[in-house]
Amino acid sequence: MVQLQVAGAKTRRSSDDRCMARVTSMLLRPWTMRALWREVRLAMRLFREPLVPGWAKATIPIALLYVISPVDLLPDVIPGIGQIDDLVLLYGAIKLFLRVSPTAAVTFHQSAIEKGRPFTTMPPSDVVIEADYTRDL
Repeated sequence: MVQLQVAGAKTRRSSDDRCMARVTSMLLRPWTMRALWREVRLAMRLFREPLVPGWAKATIPIALLYVISPVDLLPDVIPGIGQIDDLVLLYGAIKLFLRVSPTAAVTFHQSAIEKGRPFTTMPPSDVVIEADYTRDL
């Protein structure tokens, strides 16, 4: 809502415009975008990891279904606000997915991203091979 002041007829920005400006300025900070991109890359790697349970992987497709569905908490016809709720939900789904993923898999893939290694599945750490060694002469 834009309000006019009687003295000088100056316009004052509405709270929606100020909120949108604050969110936009926050997203344009380079370290914020780098951190966001790092989390998206980590989530993509963990989504491909077989040791991450399927119920944890379901958070991302459910959030994507919400984004493309016509049912929204805030309608998309409201400029700016309608899209922000979709972005917040996607970001929340990524954070939830990273939180419920196994810690060992998260640390393995974080170190792989930092070292620039291509995707490989995490080696299982709890596999024990038990065998008897015999030598034939």
